[in-house]
Amino acid sequence: MIKYLTYISLALILCSCTPKMSPSRGDLNPVVSEIAEKPMHFRATITFGNNSITGLMAVKQRSDLAIAGSFTNEFGVKGFDFIYRDGKTDLVYVMPAMNRTMVKKILRRDISLMSGYGIRNIGKLGGDGSCETPETFYPDPAEKGHGINNITVSGSSSGRKKILILEDSRYKLRIDLVSLLPDEE
Repeated sequence: MIKYLTYISLALILCSCTPKMSPSRGDLNPVVSEIAEKPMHFRATITFGNNSITGLMAVKQRSDLAIAGSFTNEFGVKGFDFIYRDGKTDLVYVMPAMNRTMVKKILRRDISLMSGYGIRNIGKLGGDGSCETPETFYPDPAEKGHGINNITVSGSSSGRKKILILEDSRYKLRIDLVSLLPDEE
């Protein structure tokens, strides 16, 4: 018994002295200047197969650098709220009609990709219409063979509007986000 206690205490001492090997907080949650000061609003269309939901999505970066967002349909019914932090998405609220395990799993994964690759790179899209051809953010063309199959995140701009698109061909899901101009909000 004493022999095992010695090993356990030695293991605890060694583990507590090793440096933490996780990526720095700044790498996972960089400051996105477009949403750091005030929320950015999008006209959102979420398409599942032949069905679609349209509405508004508001996205804001909080003081802890997490990205928080909310989707509401045209009638003012809240669809879902999310927080993207450290590469993971937490669904804070999901409307009862969508509150199914499989739907939440797909939403969580796709919102993580949209936030991590689309919203994080929105500053790369010119607000003057200079980026009309879609730019692929995910999968990264430089990293062949990495990423989740059948999913792409791309962005472009049309005039002063910024457009983000996520396509998940496995589940026939598409999320289109078109930024609203200040006079449209």
